[in-house]
Amino acid sequence: MNHSVSYSRTIEAGLETSWSALRDFGSLIHWVKGGDVGSITVSGDGVGMTRDLNLPSVGKVQHCLEEMDEANHLIAYSLTRGQPLGMQEYVVSISLRASADGCDMKWEGEFDAAPEVNAEELASNLKHAYEGMTELFERFVGN
Repeated sequence: MNHSVSYSRTIEAGLETSWSALRDFGSLIHWVKGGDVGSITVSGDGVGMTRDLNLPSVGKVQHCLEEMDEANHLIAYSLTRGQPLGMQEYVVSISLRASADGCDMKWEGEFDAAPEVNAEELASNLKHAYEGMTELFERFVGN
């Protein structure tokens, strides 16, 4: 893929609590913008499982779980249907690491933009999406 975006921030939540939520592939609906009015359907189990999302901000998309690394507190998934924010292809990993103030949450995404989409603008929008999801994730696991 031609473009990459990363974002990381320390969240005020313990590693195990955060990992329990992150490893639940269906929990995204609780910490994504519009999740309160969107829908999710999870199919399968473990690596290869899919989640079909319908969200006001991106419409209908599907993700496939590509990796679940319990030891390193990391998940990775790919876009298998839809073009959220104008992405044609997309793979992202999210990892957690214990820190003195809670845990560090790190996003690393790679994407190809649709031909009509400005890739730099898409990268900026994706980084903002990571920031927003991190904030909502922190609220979700802090409850």
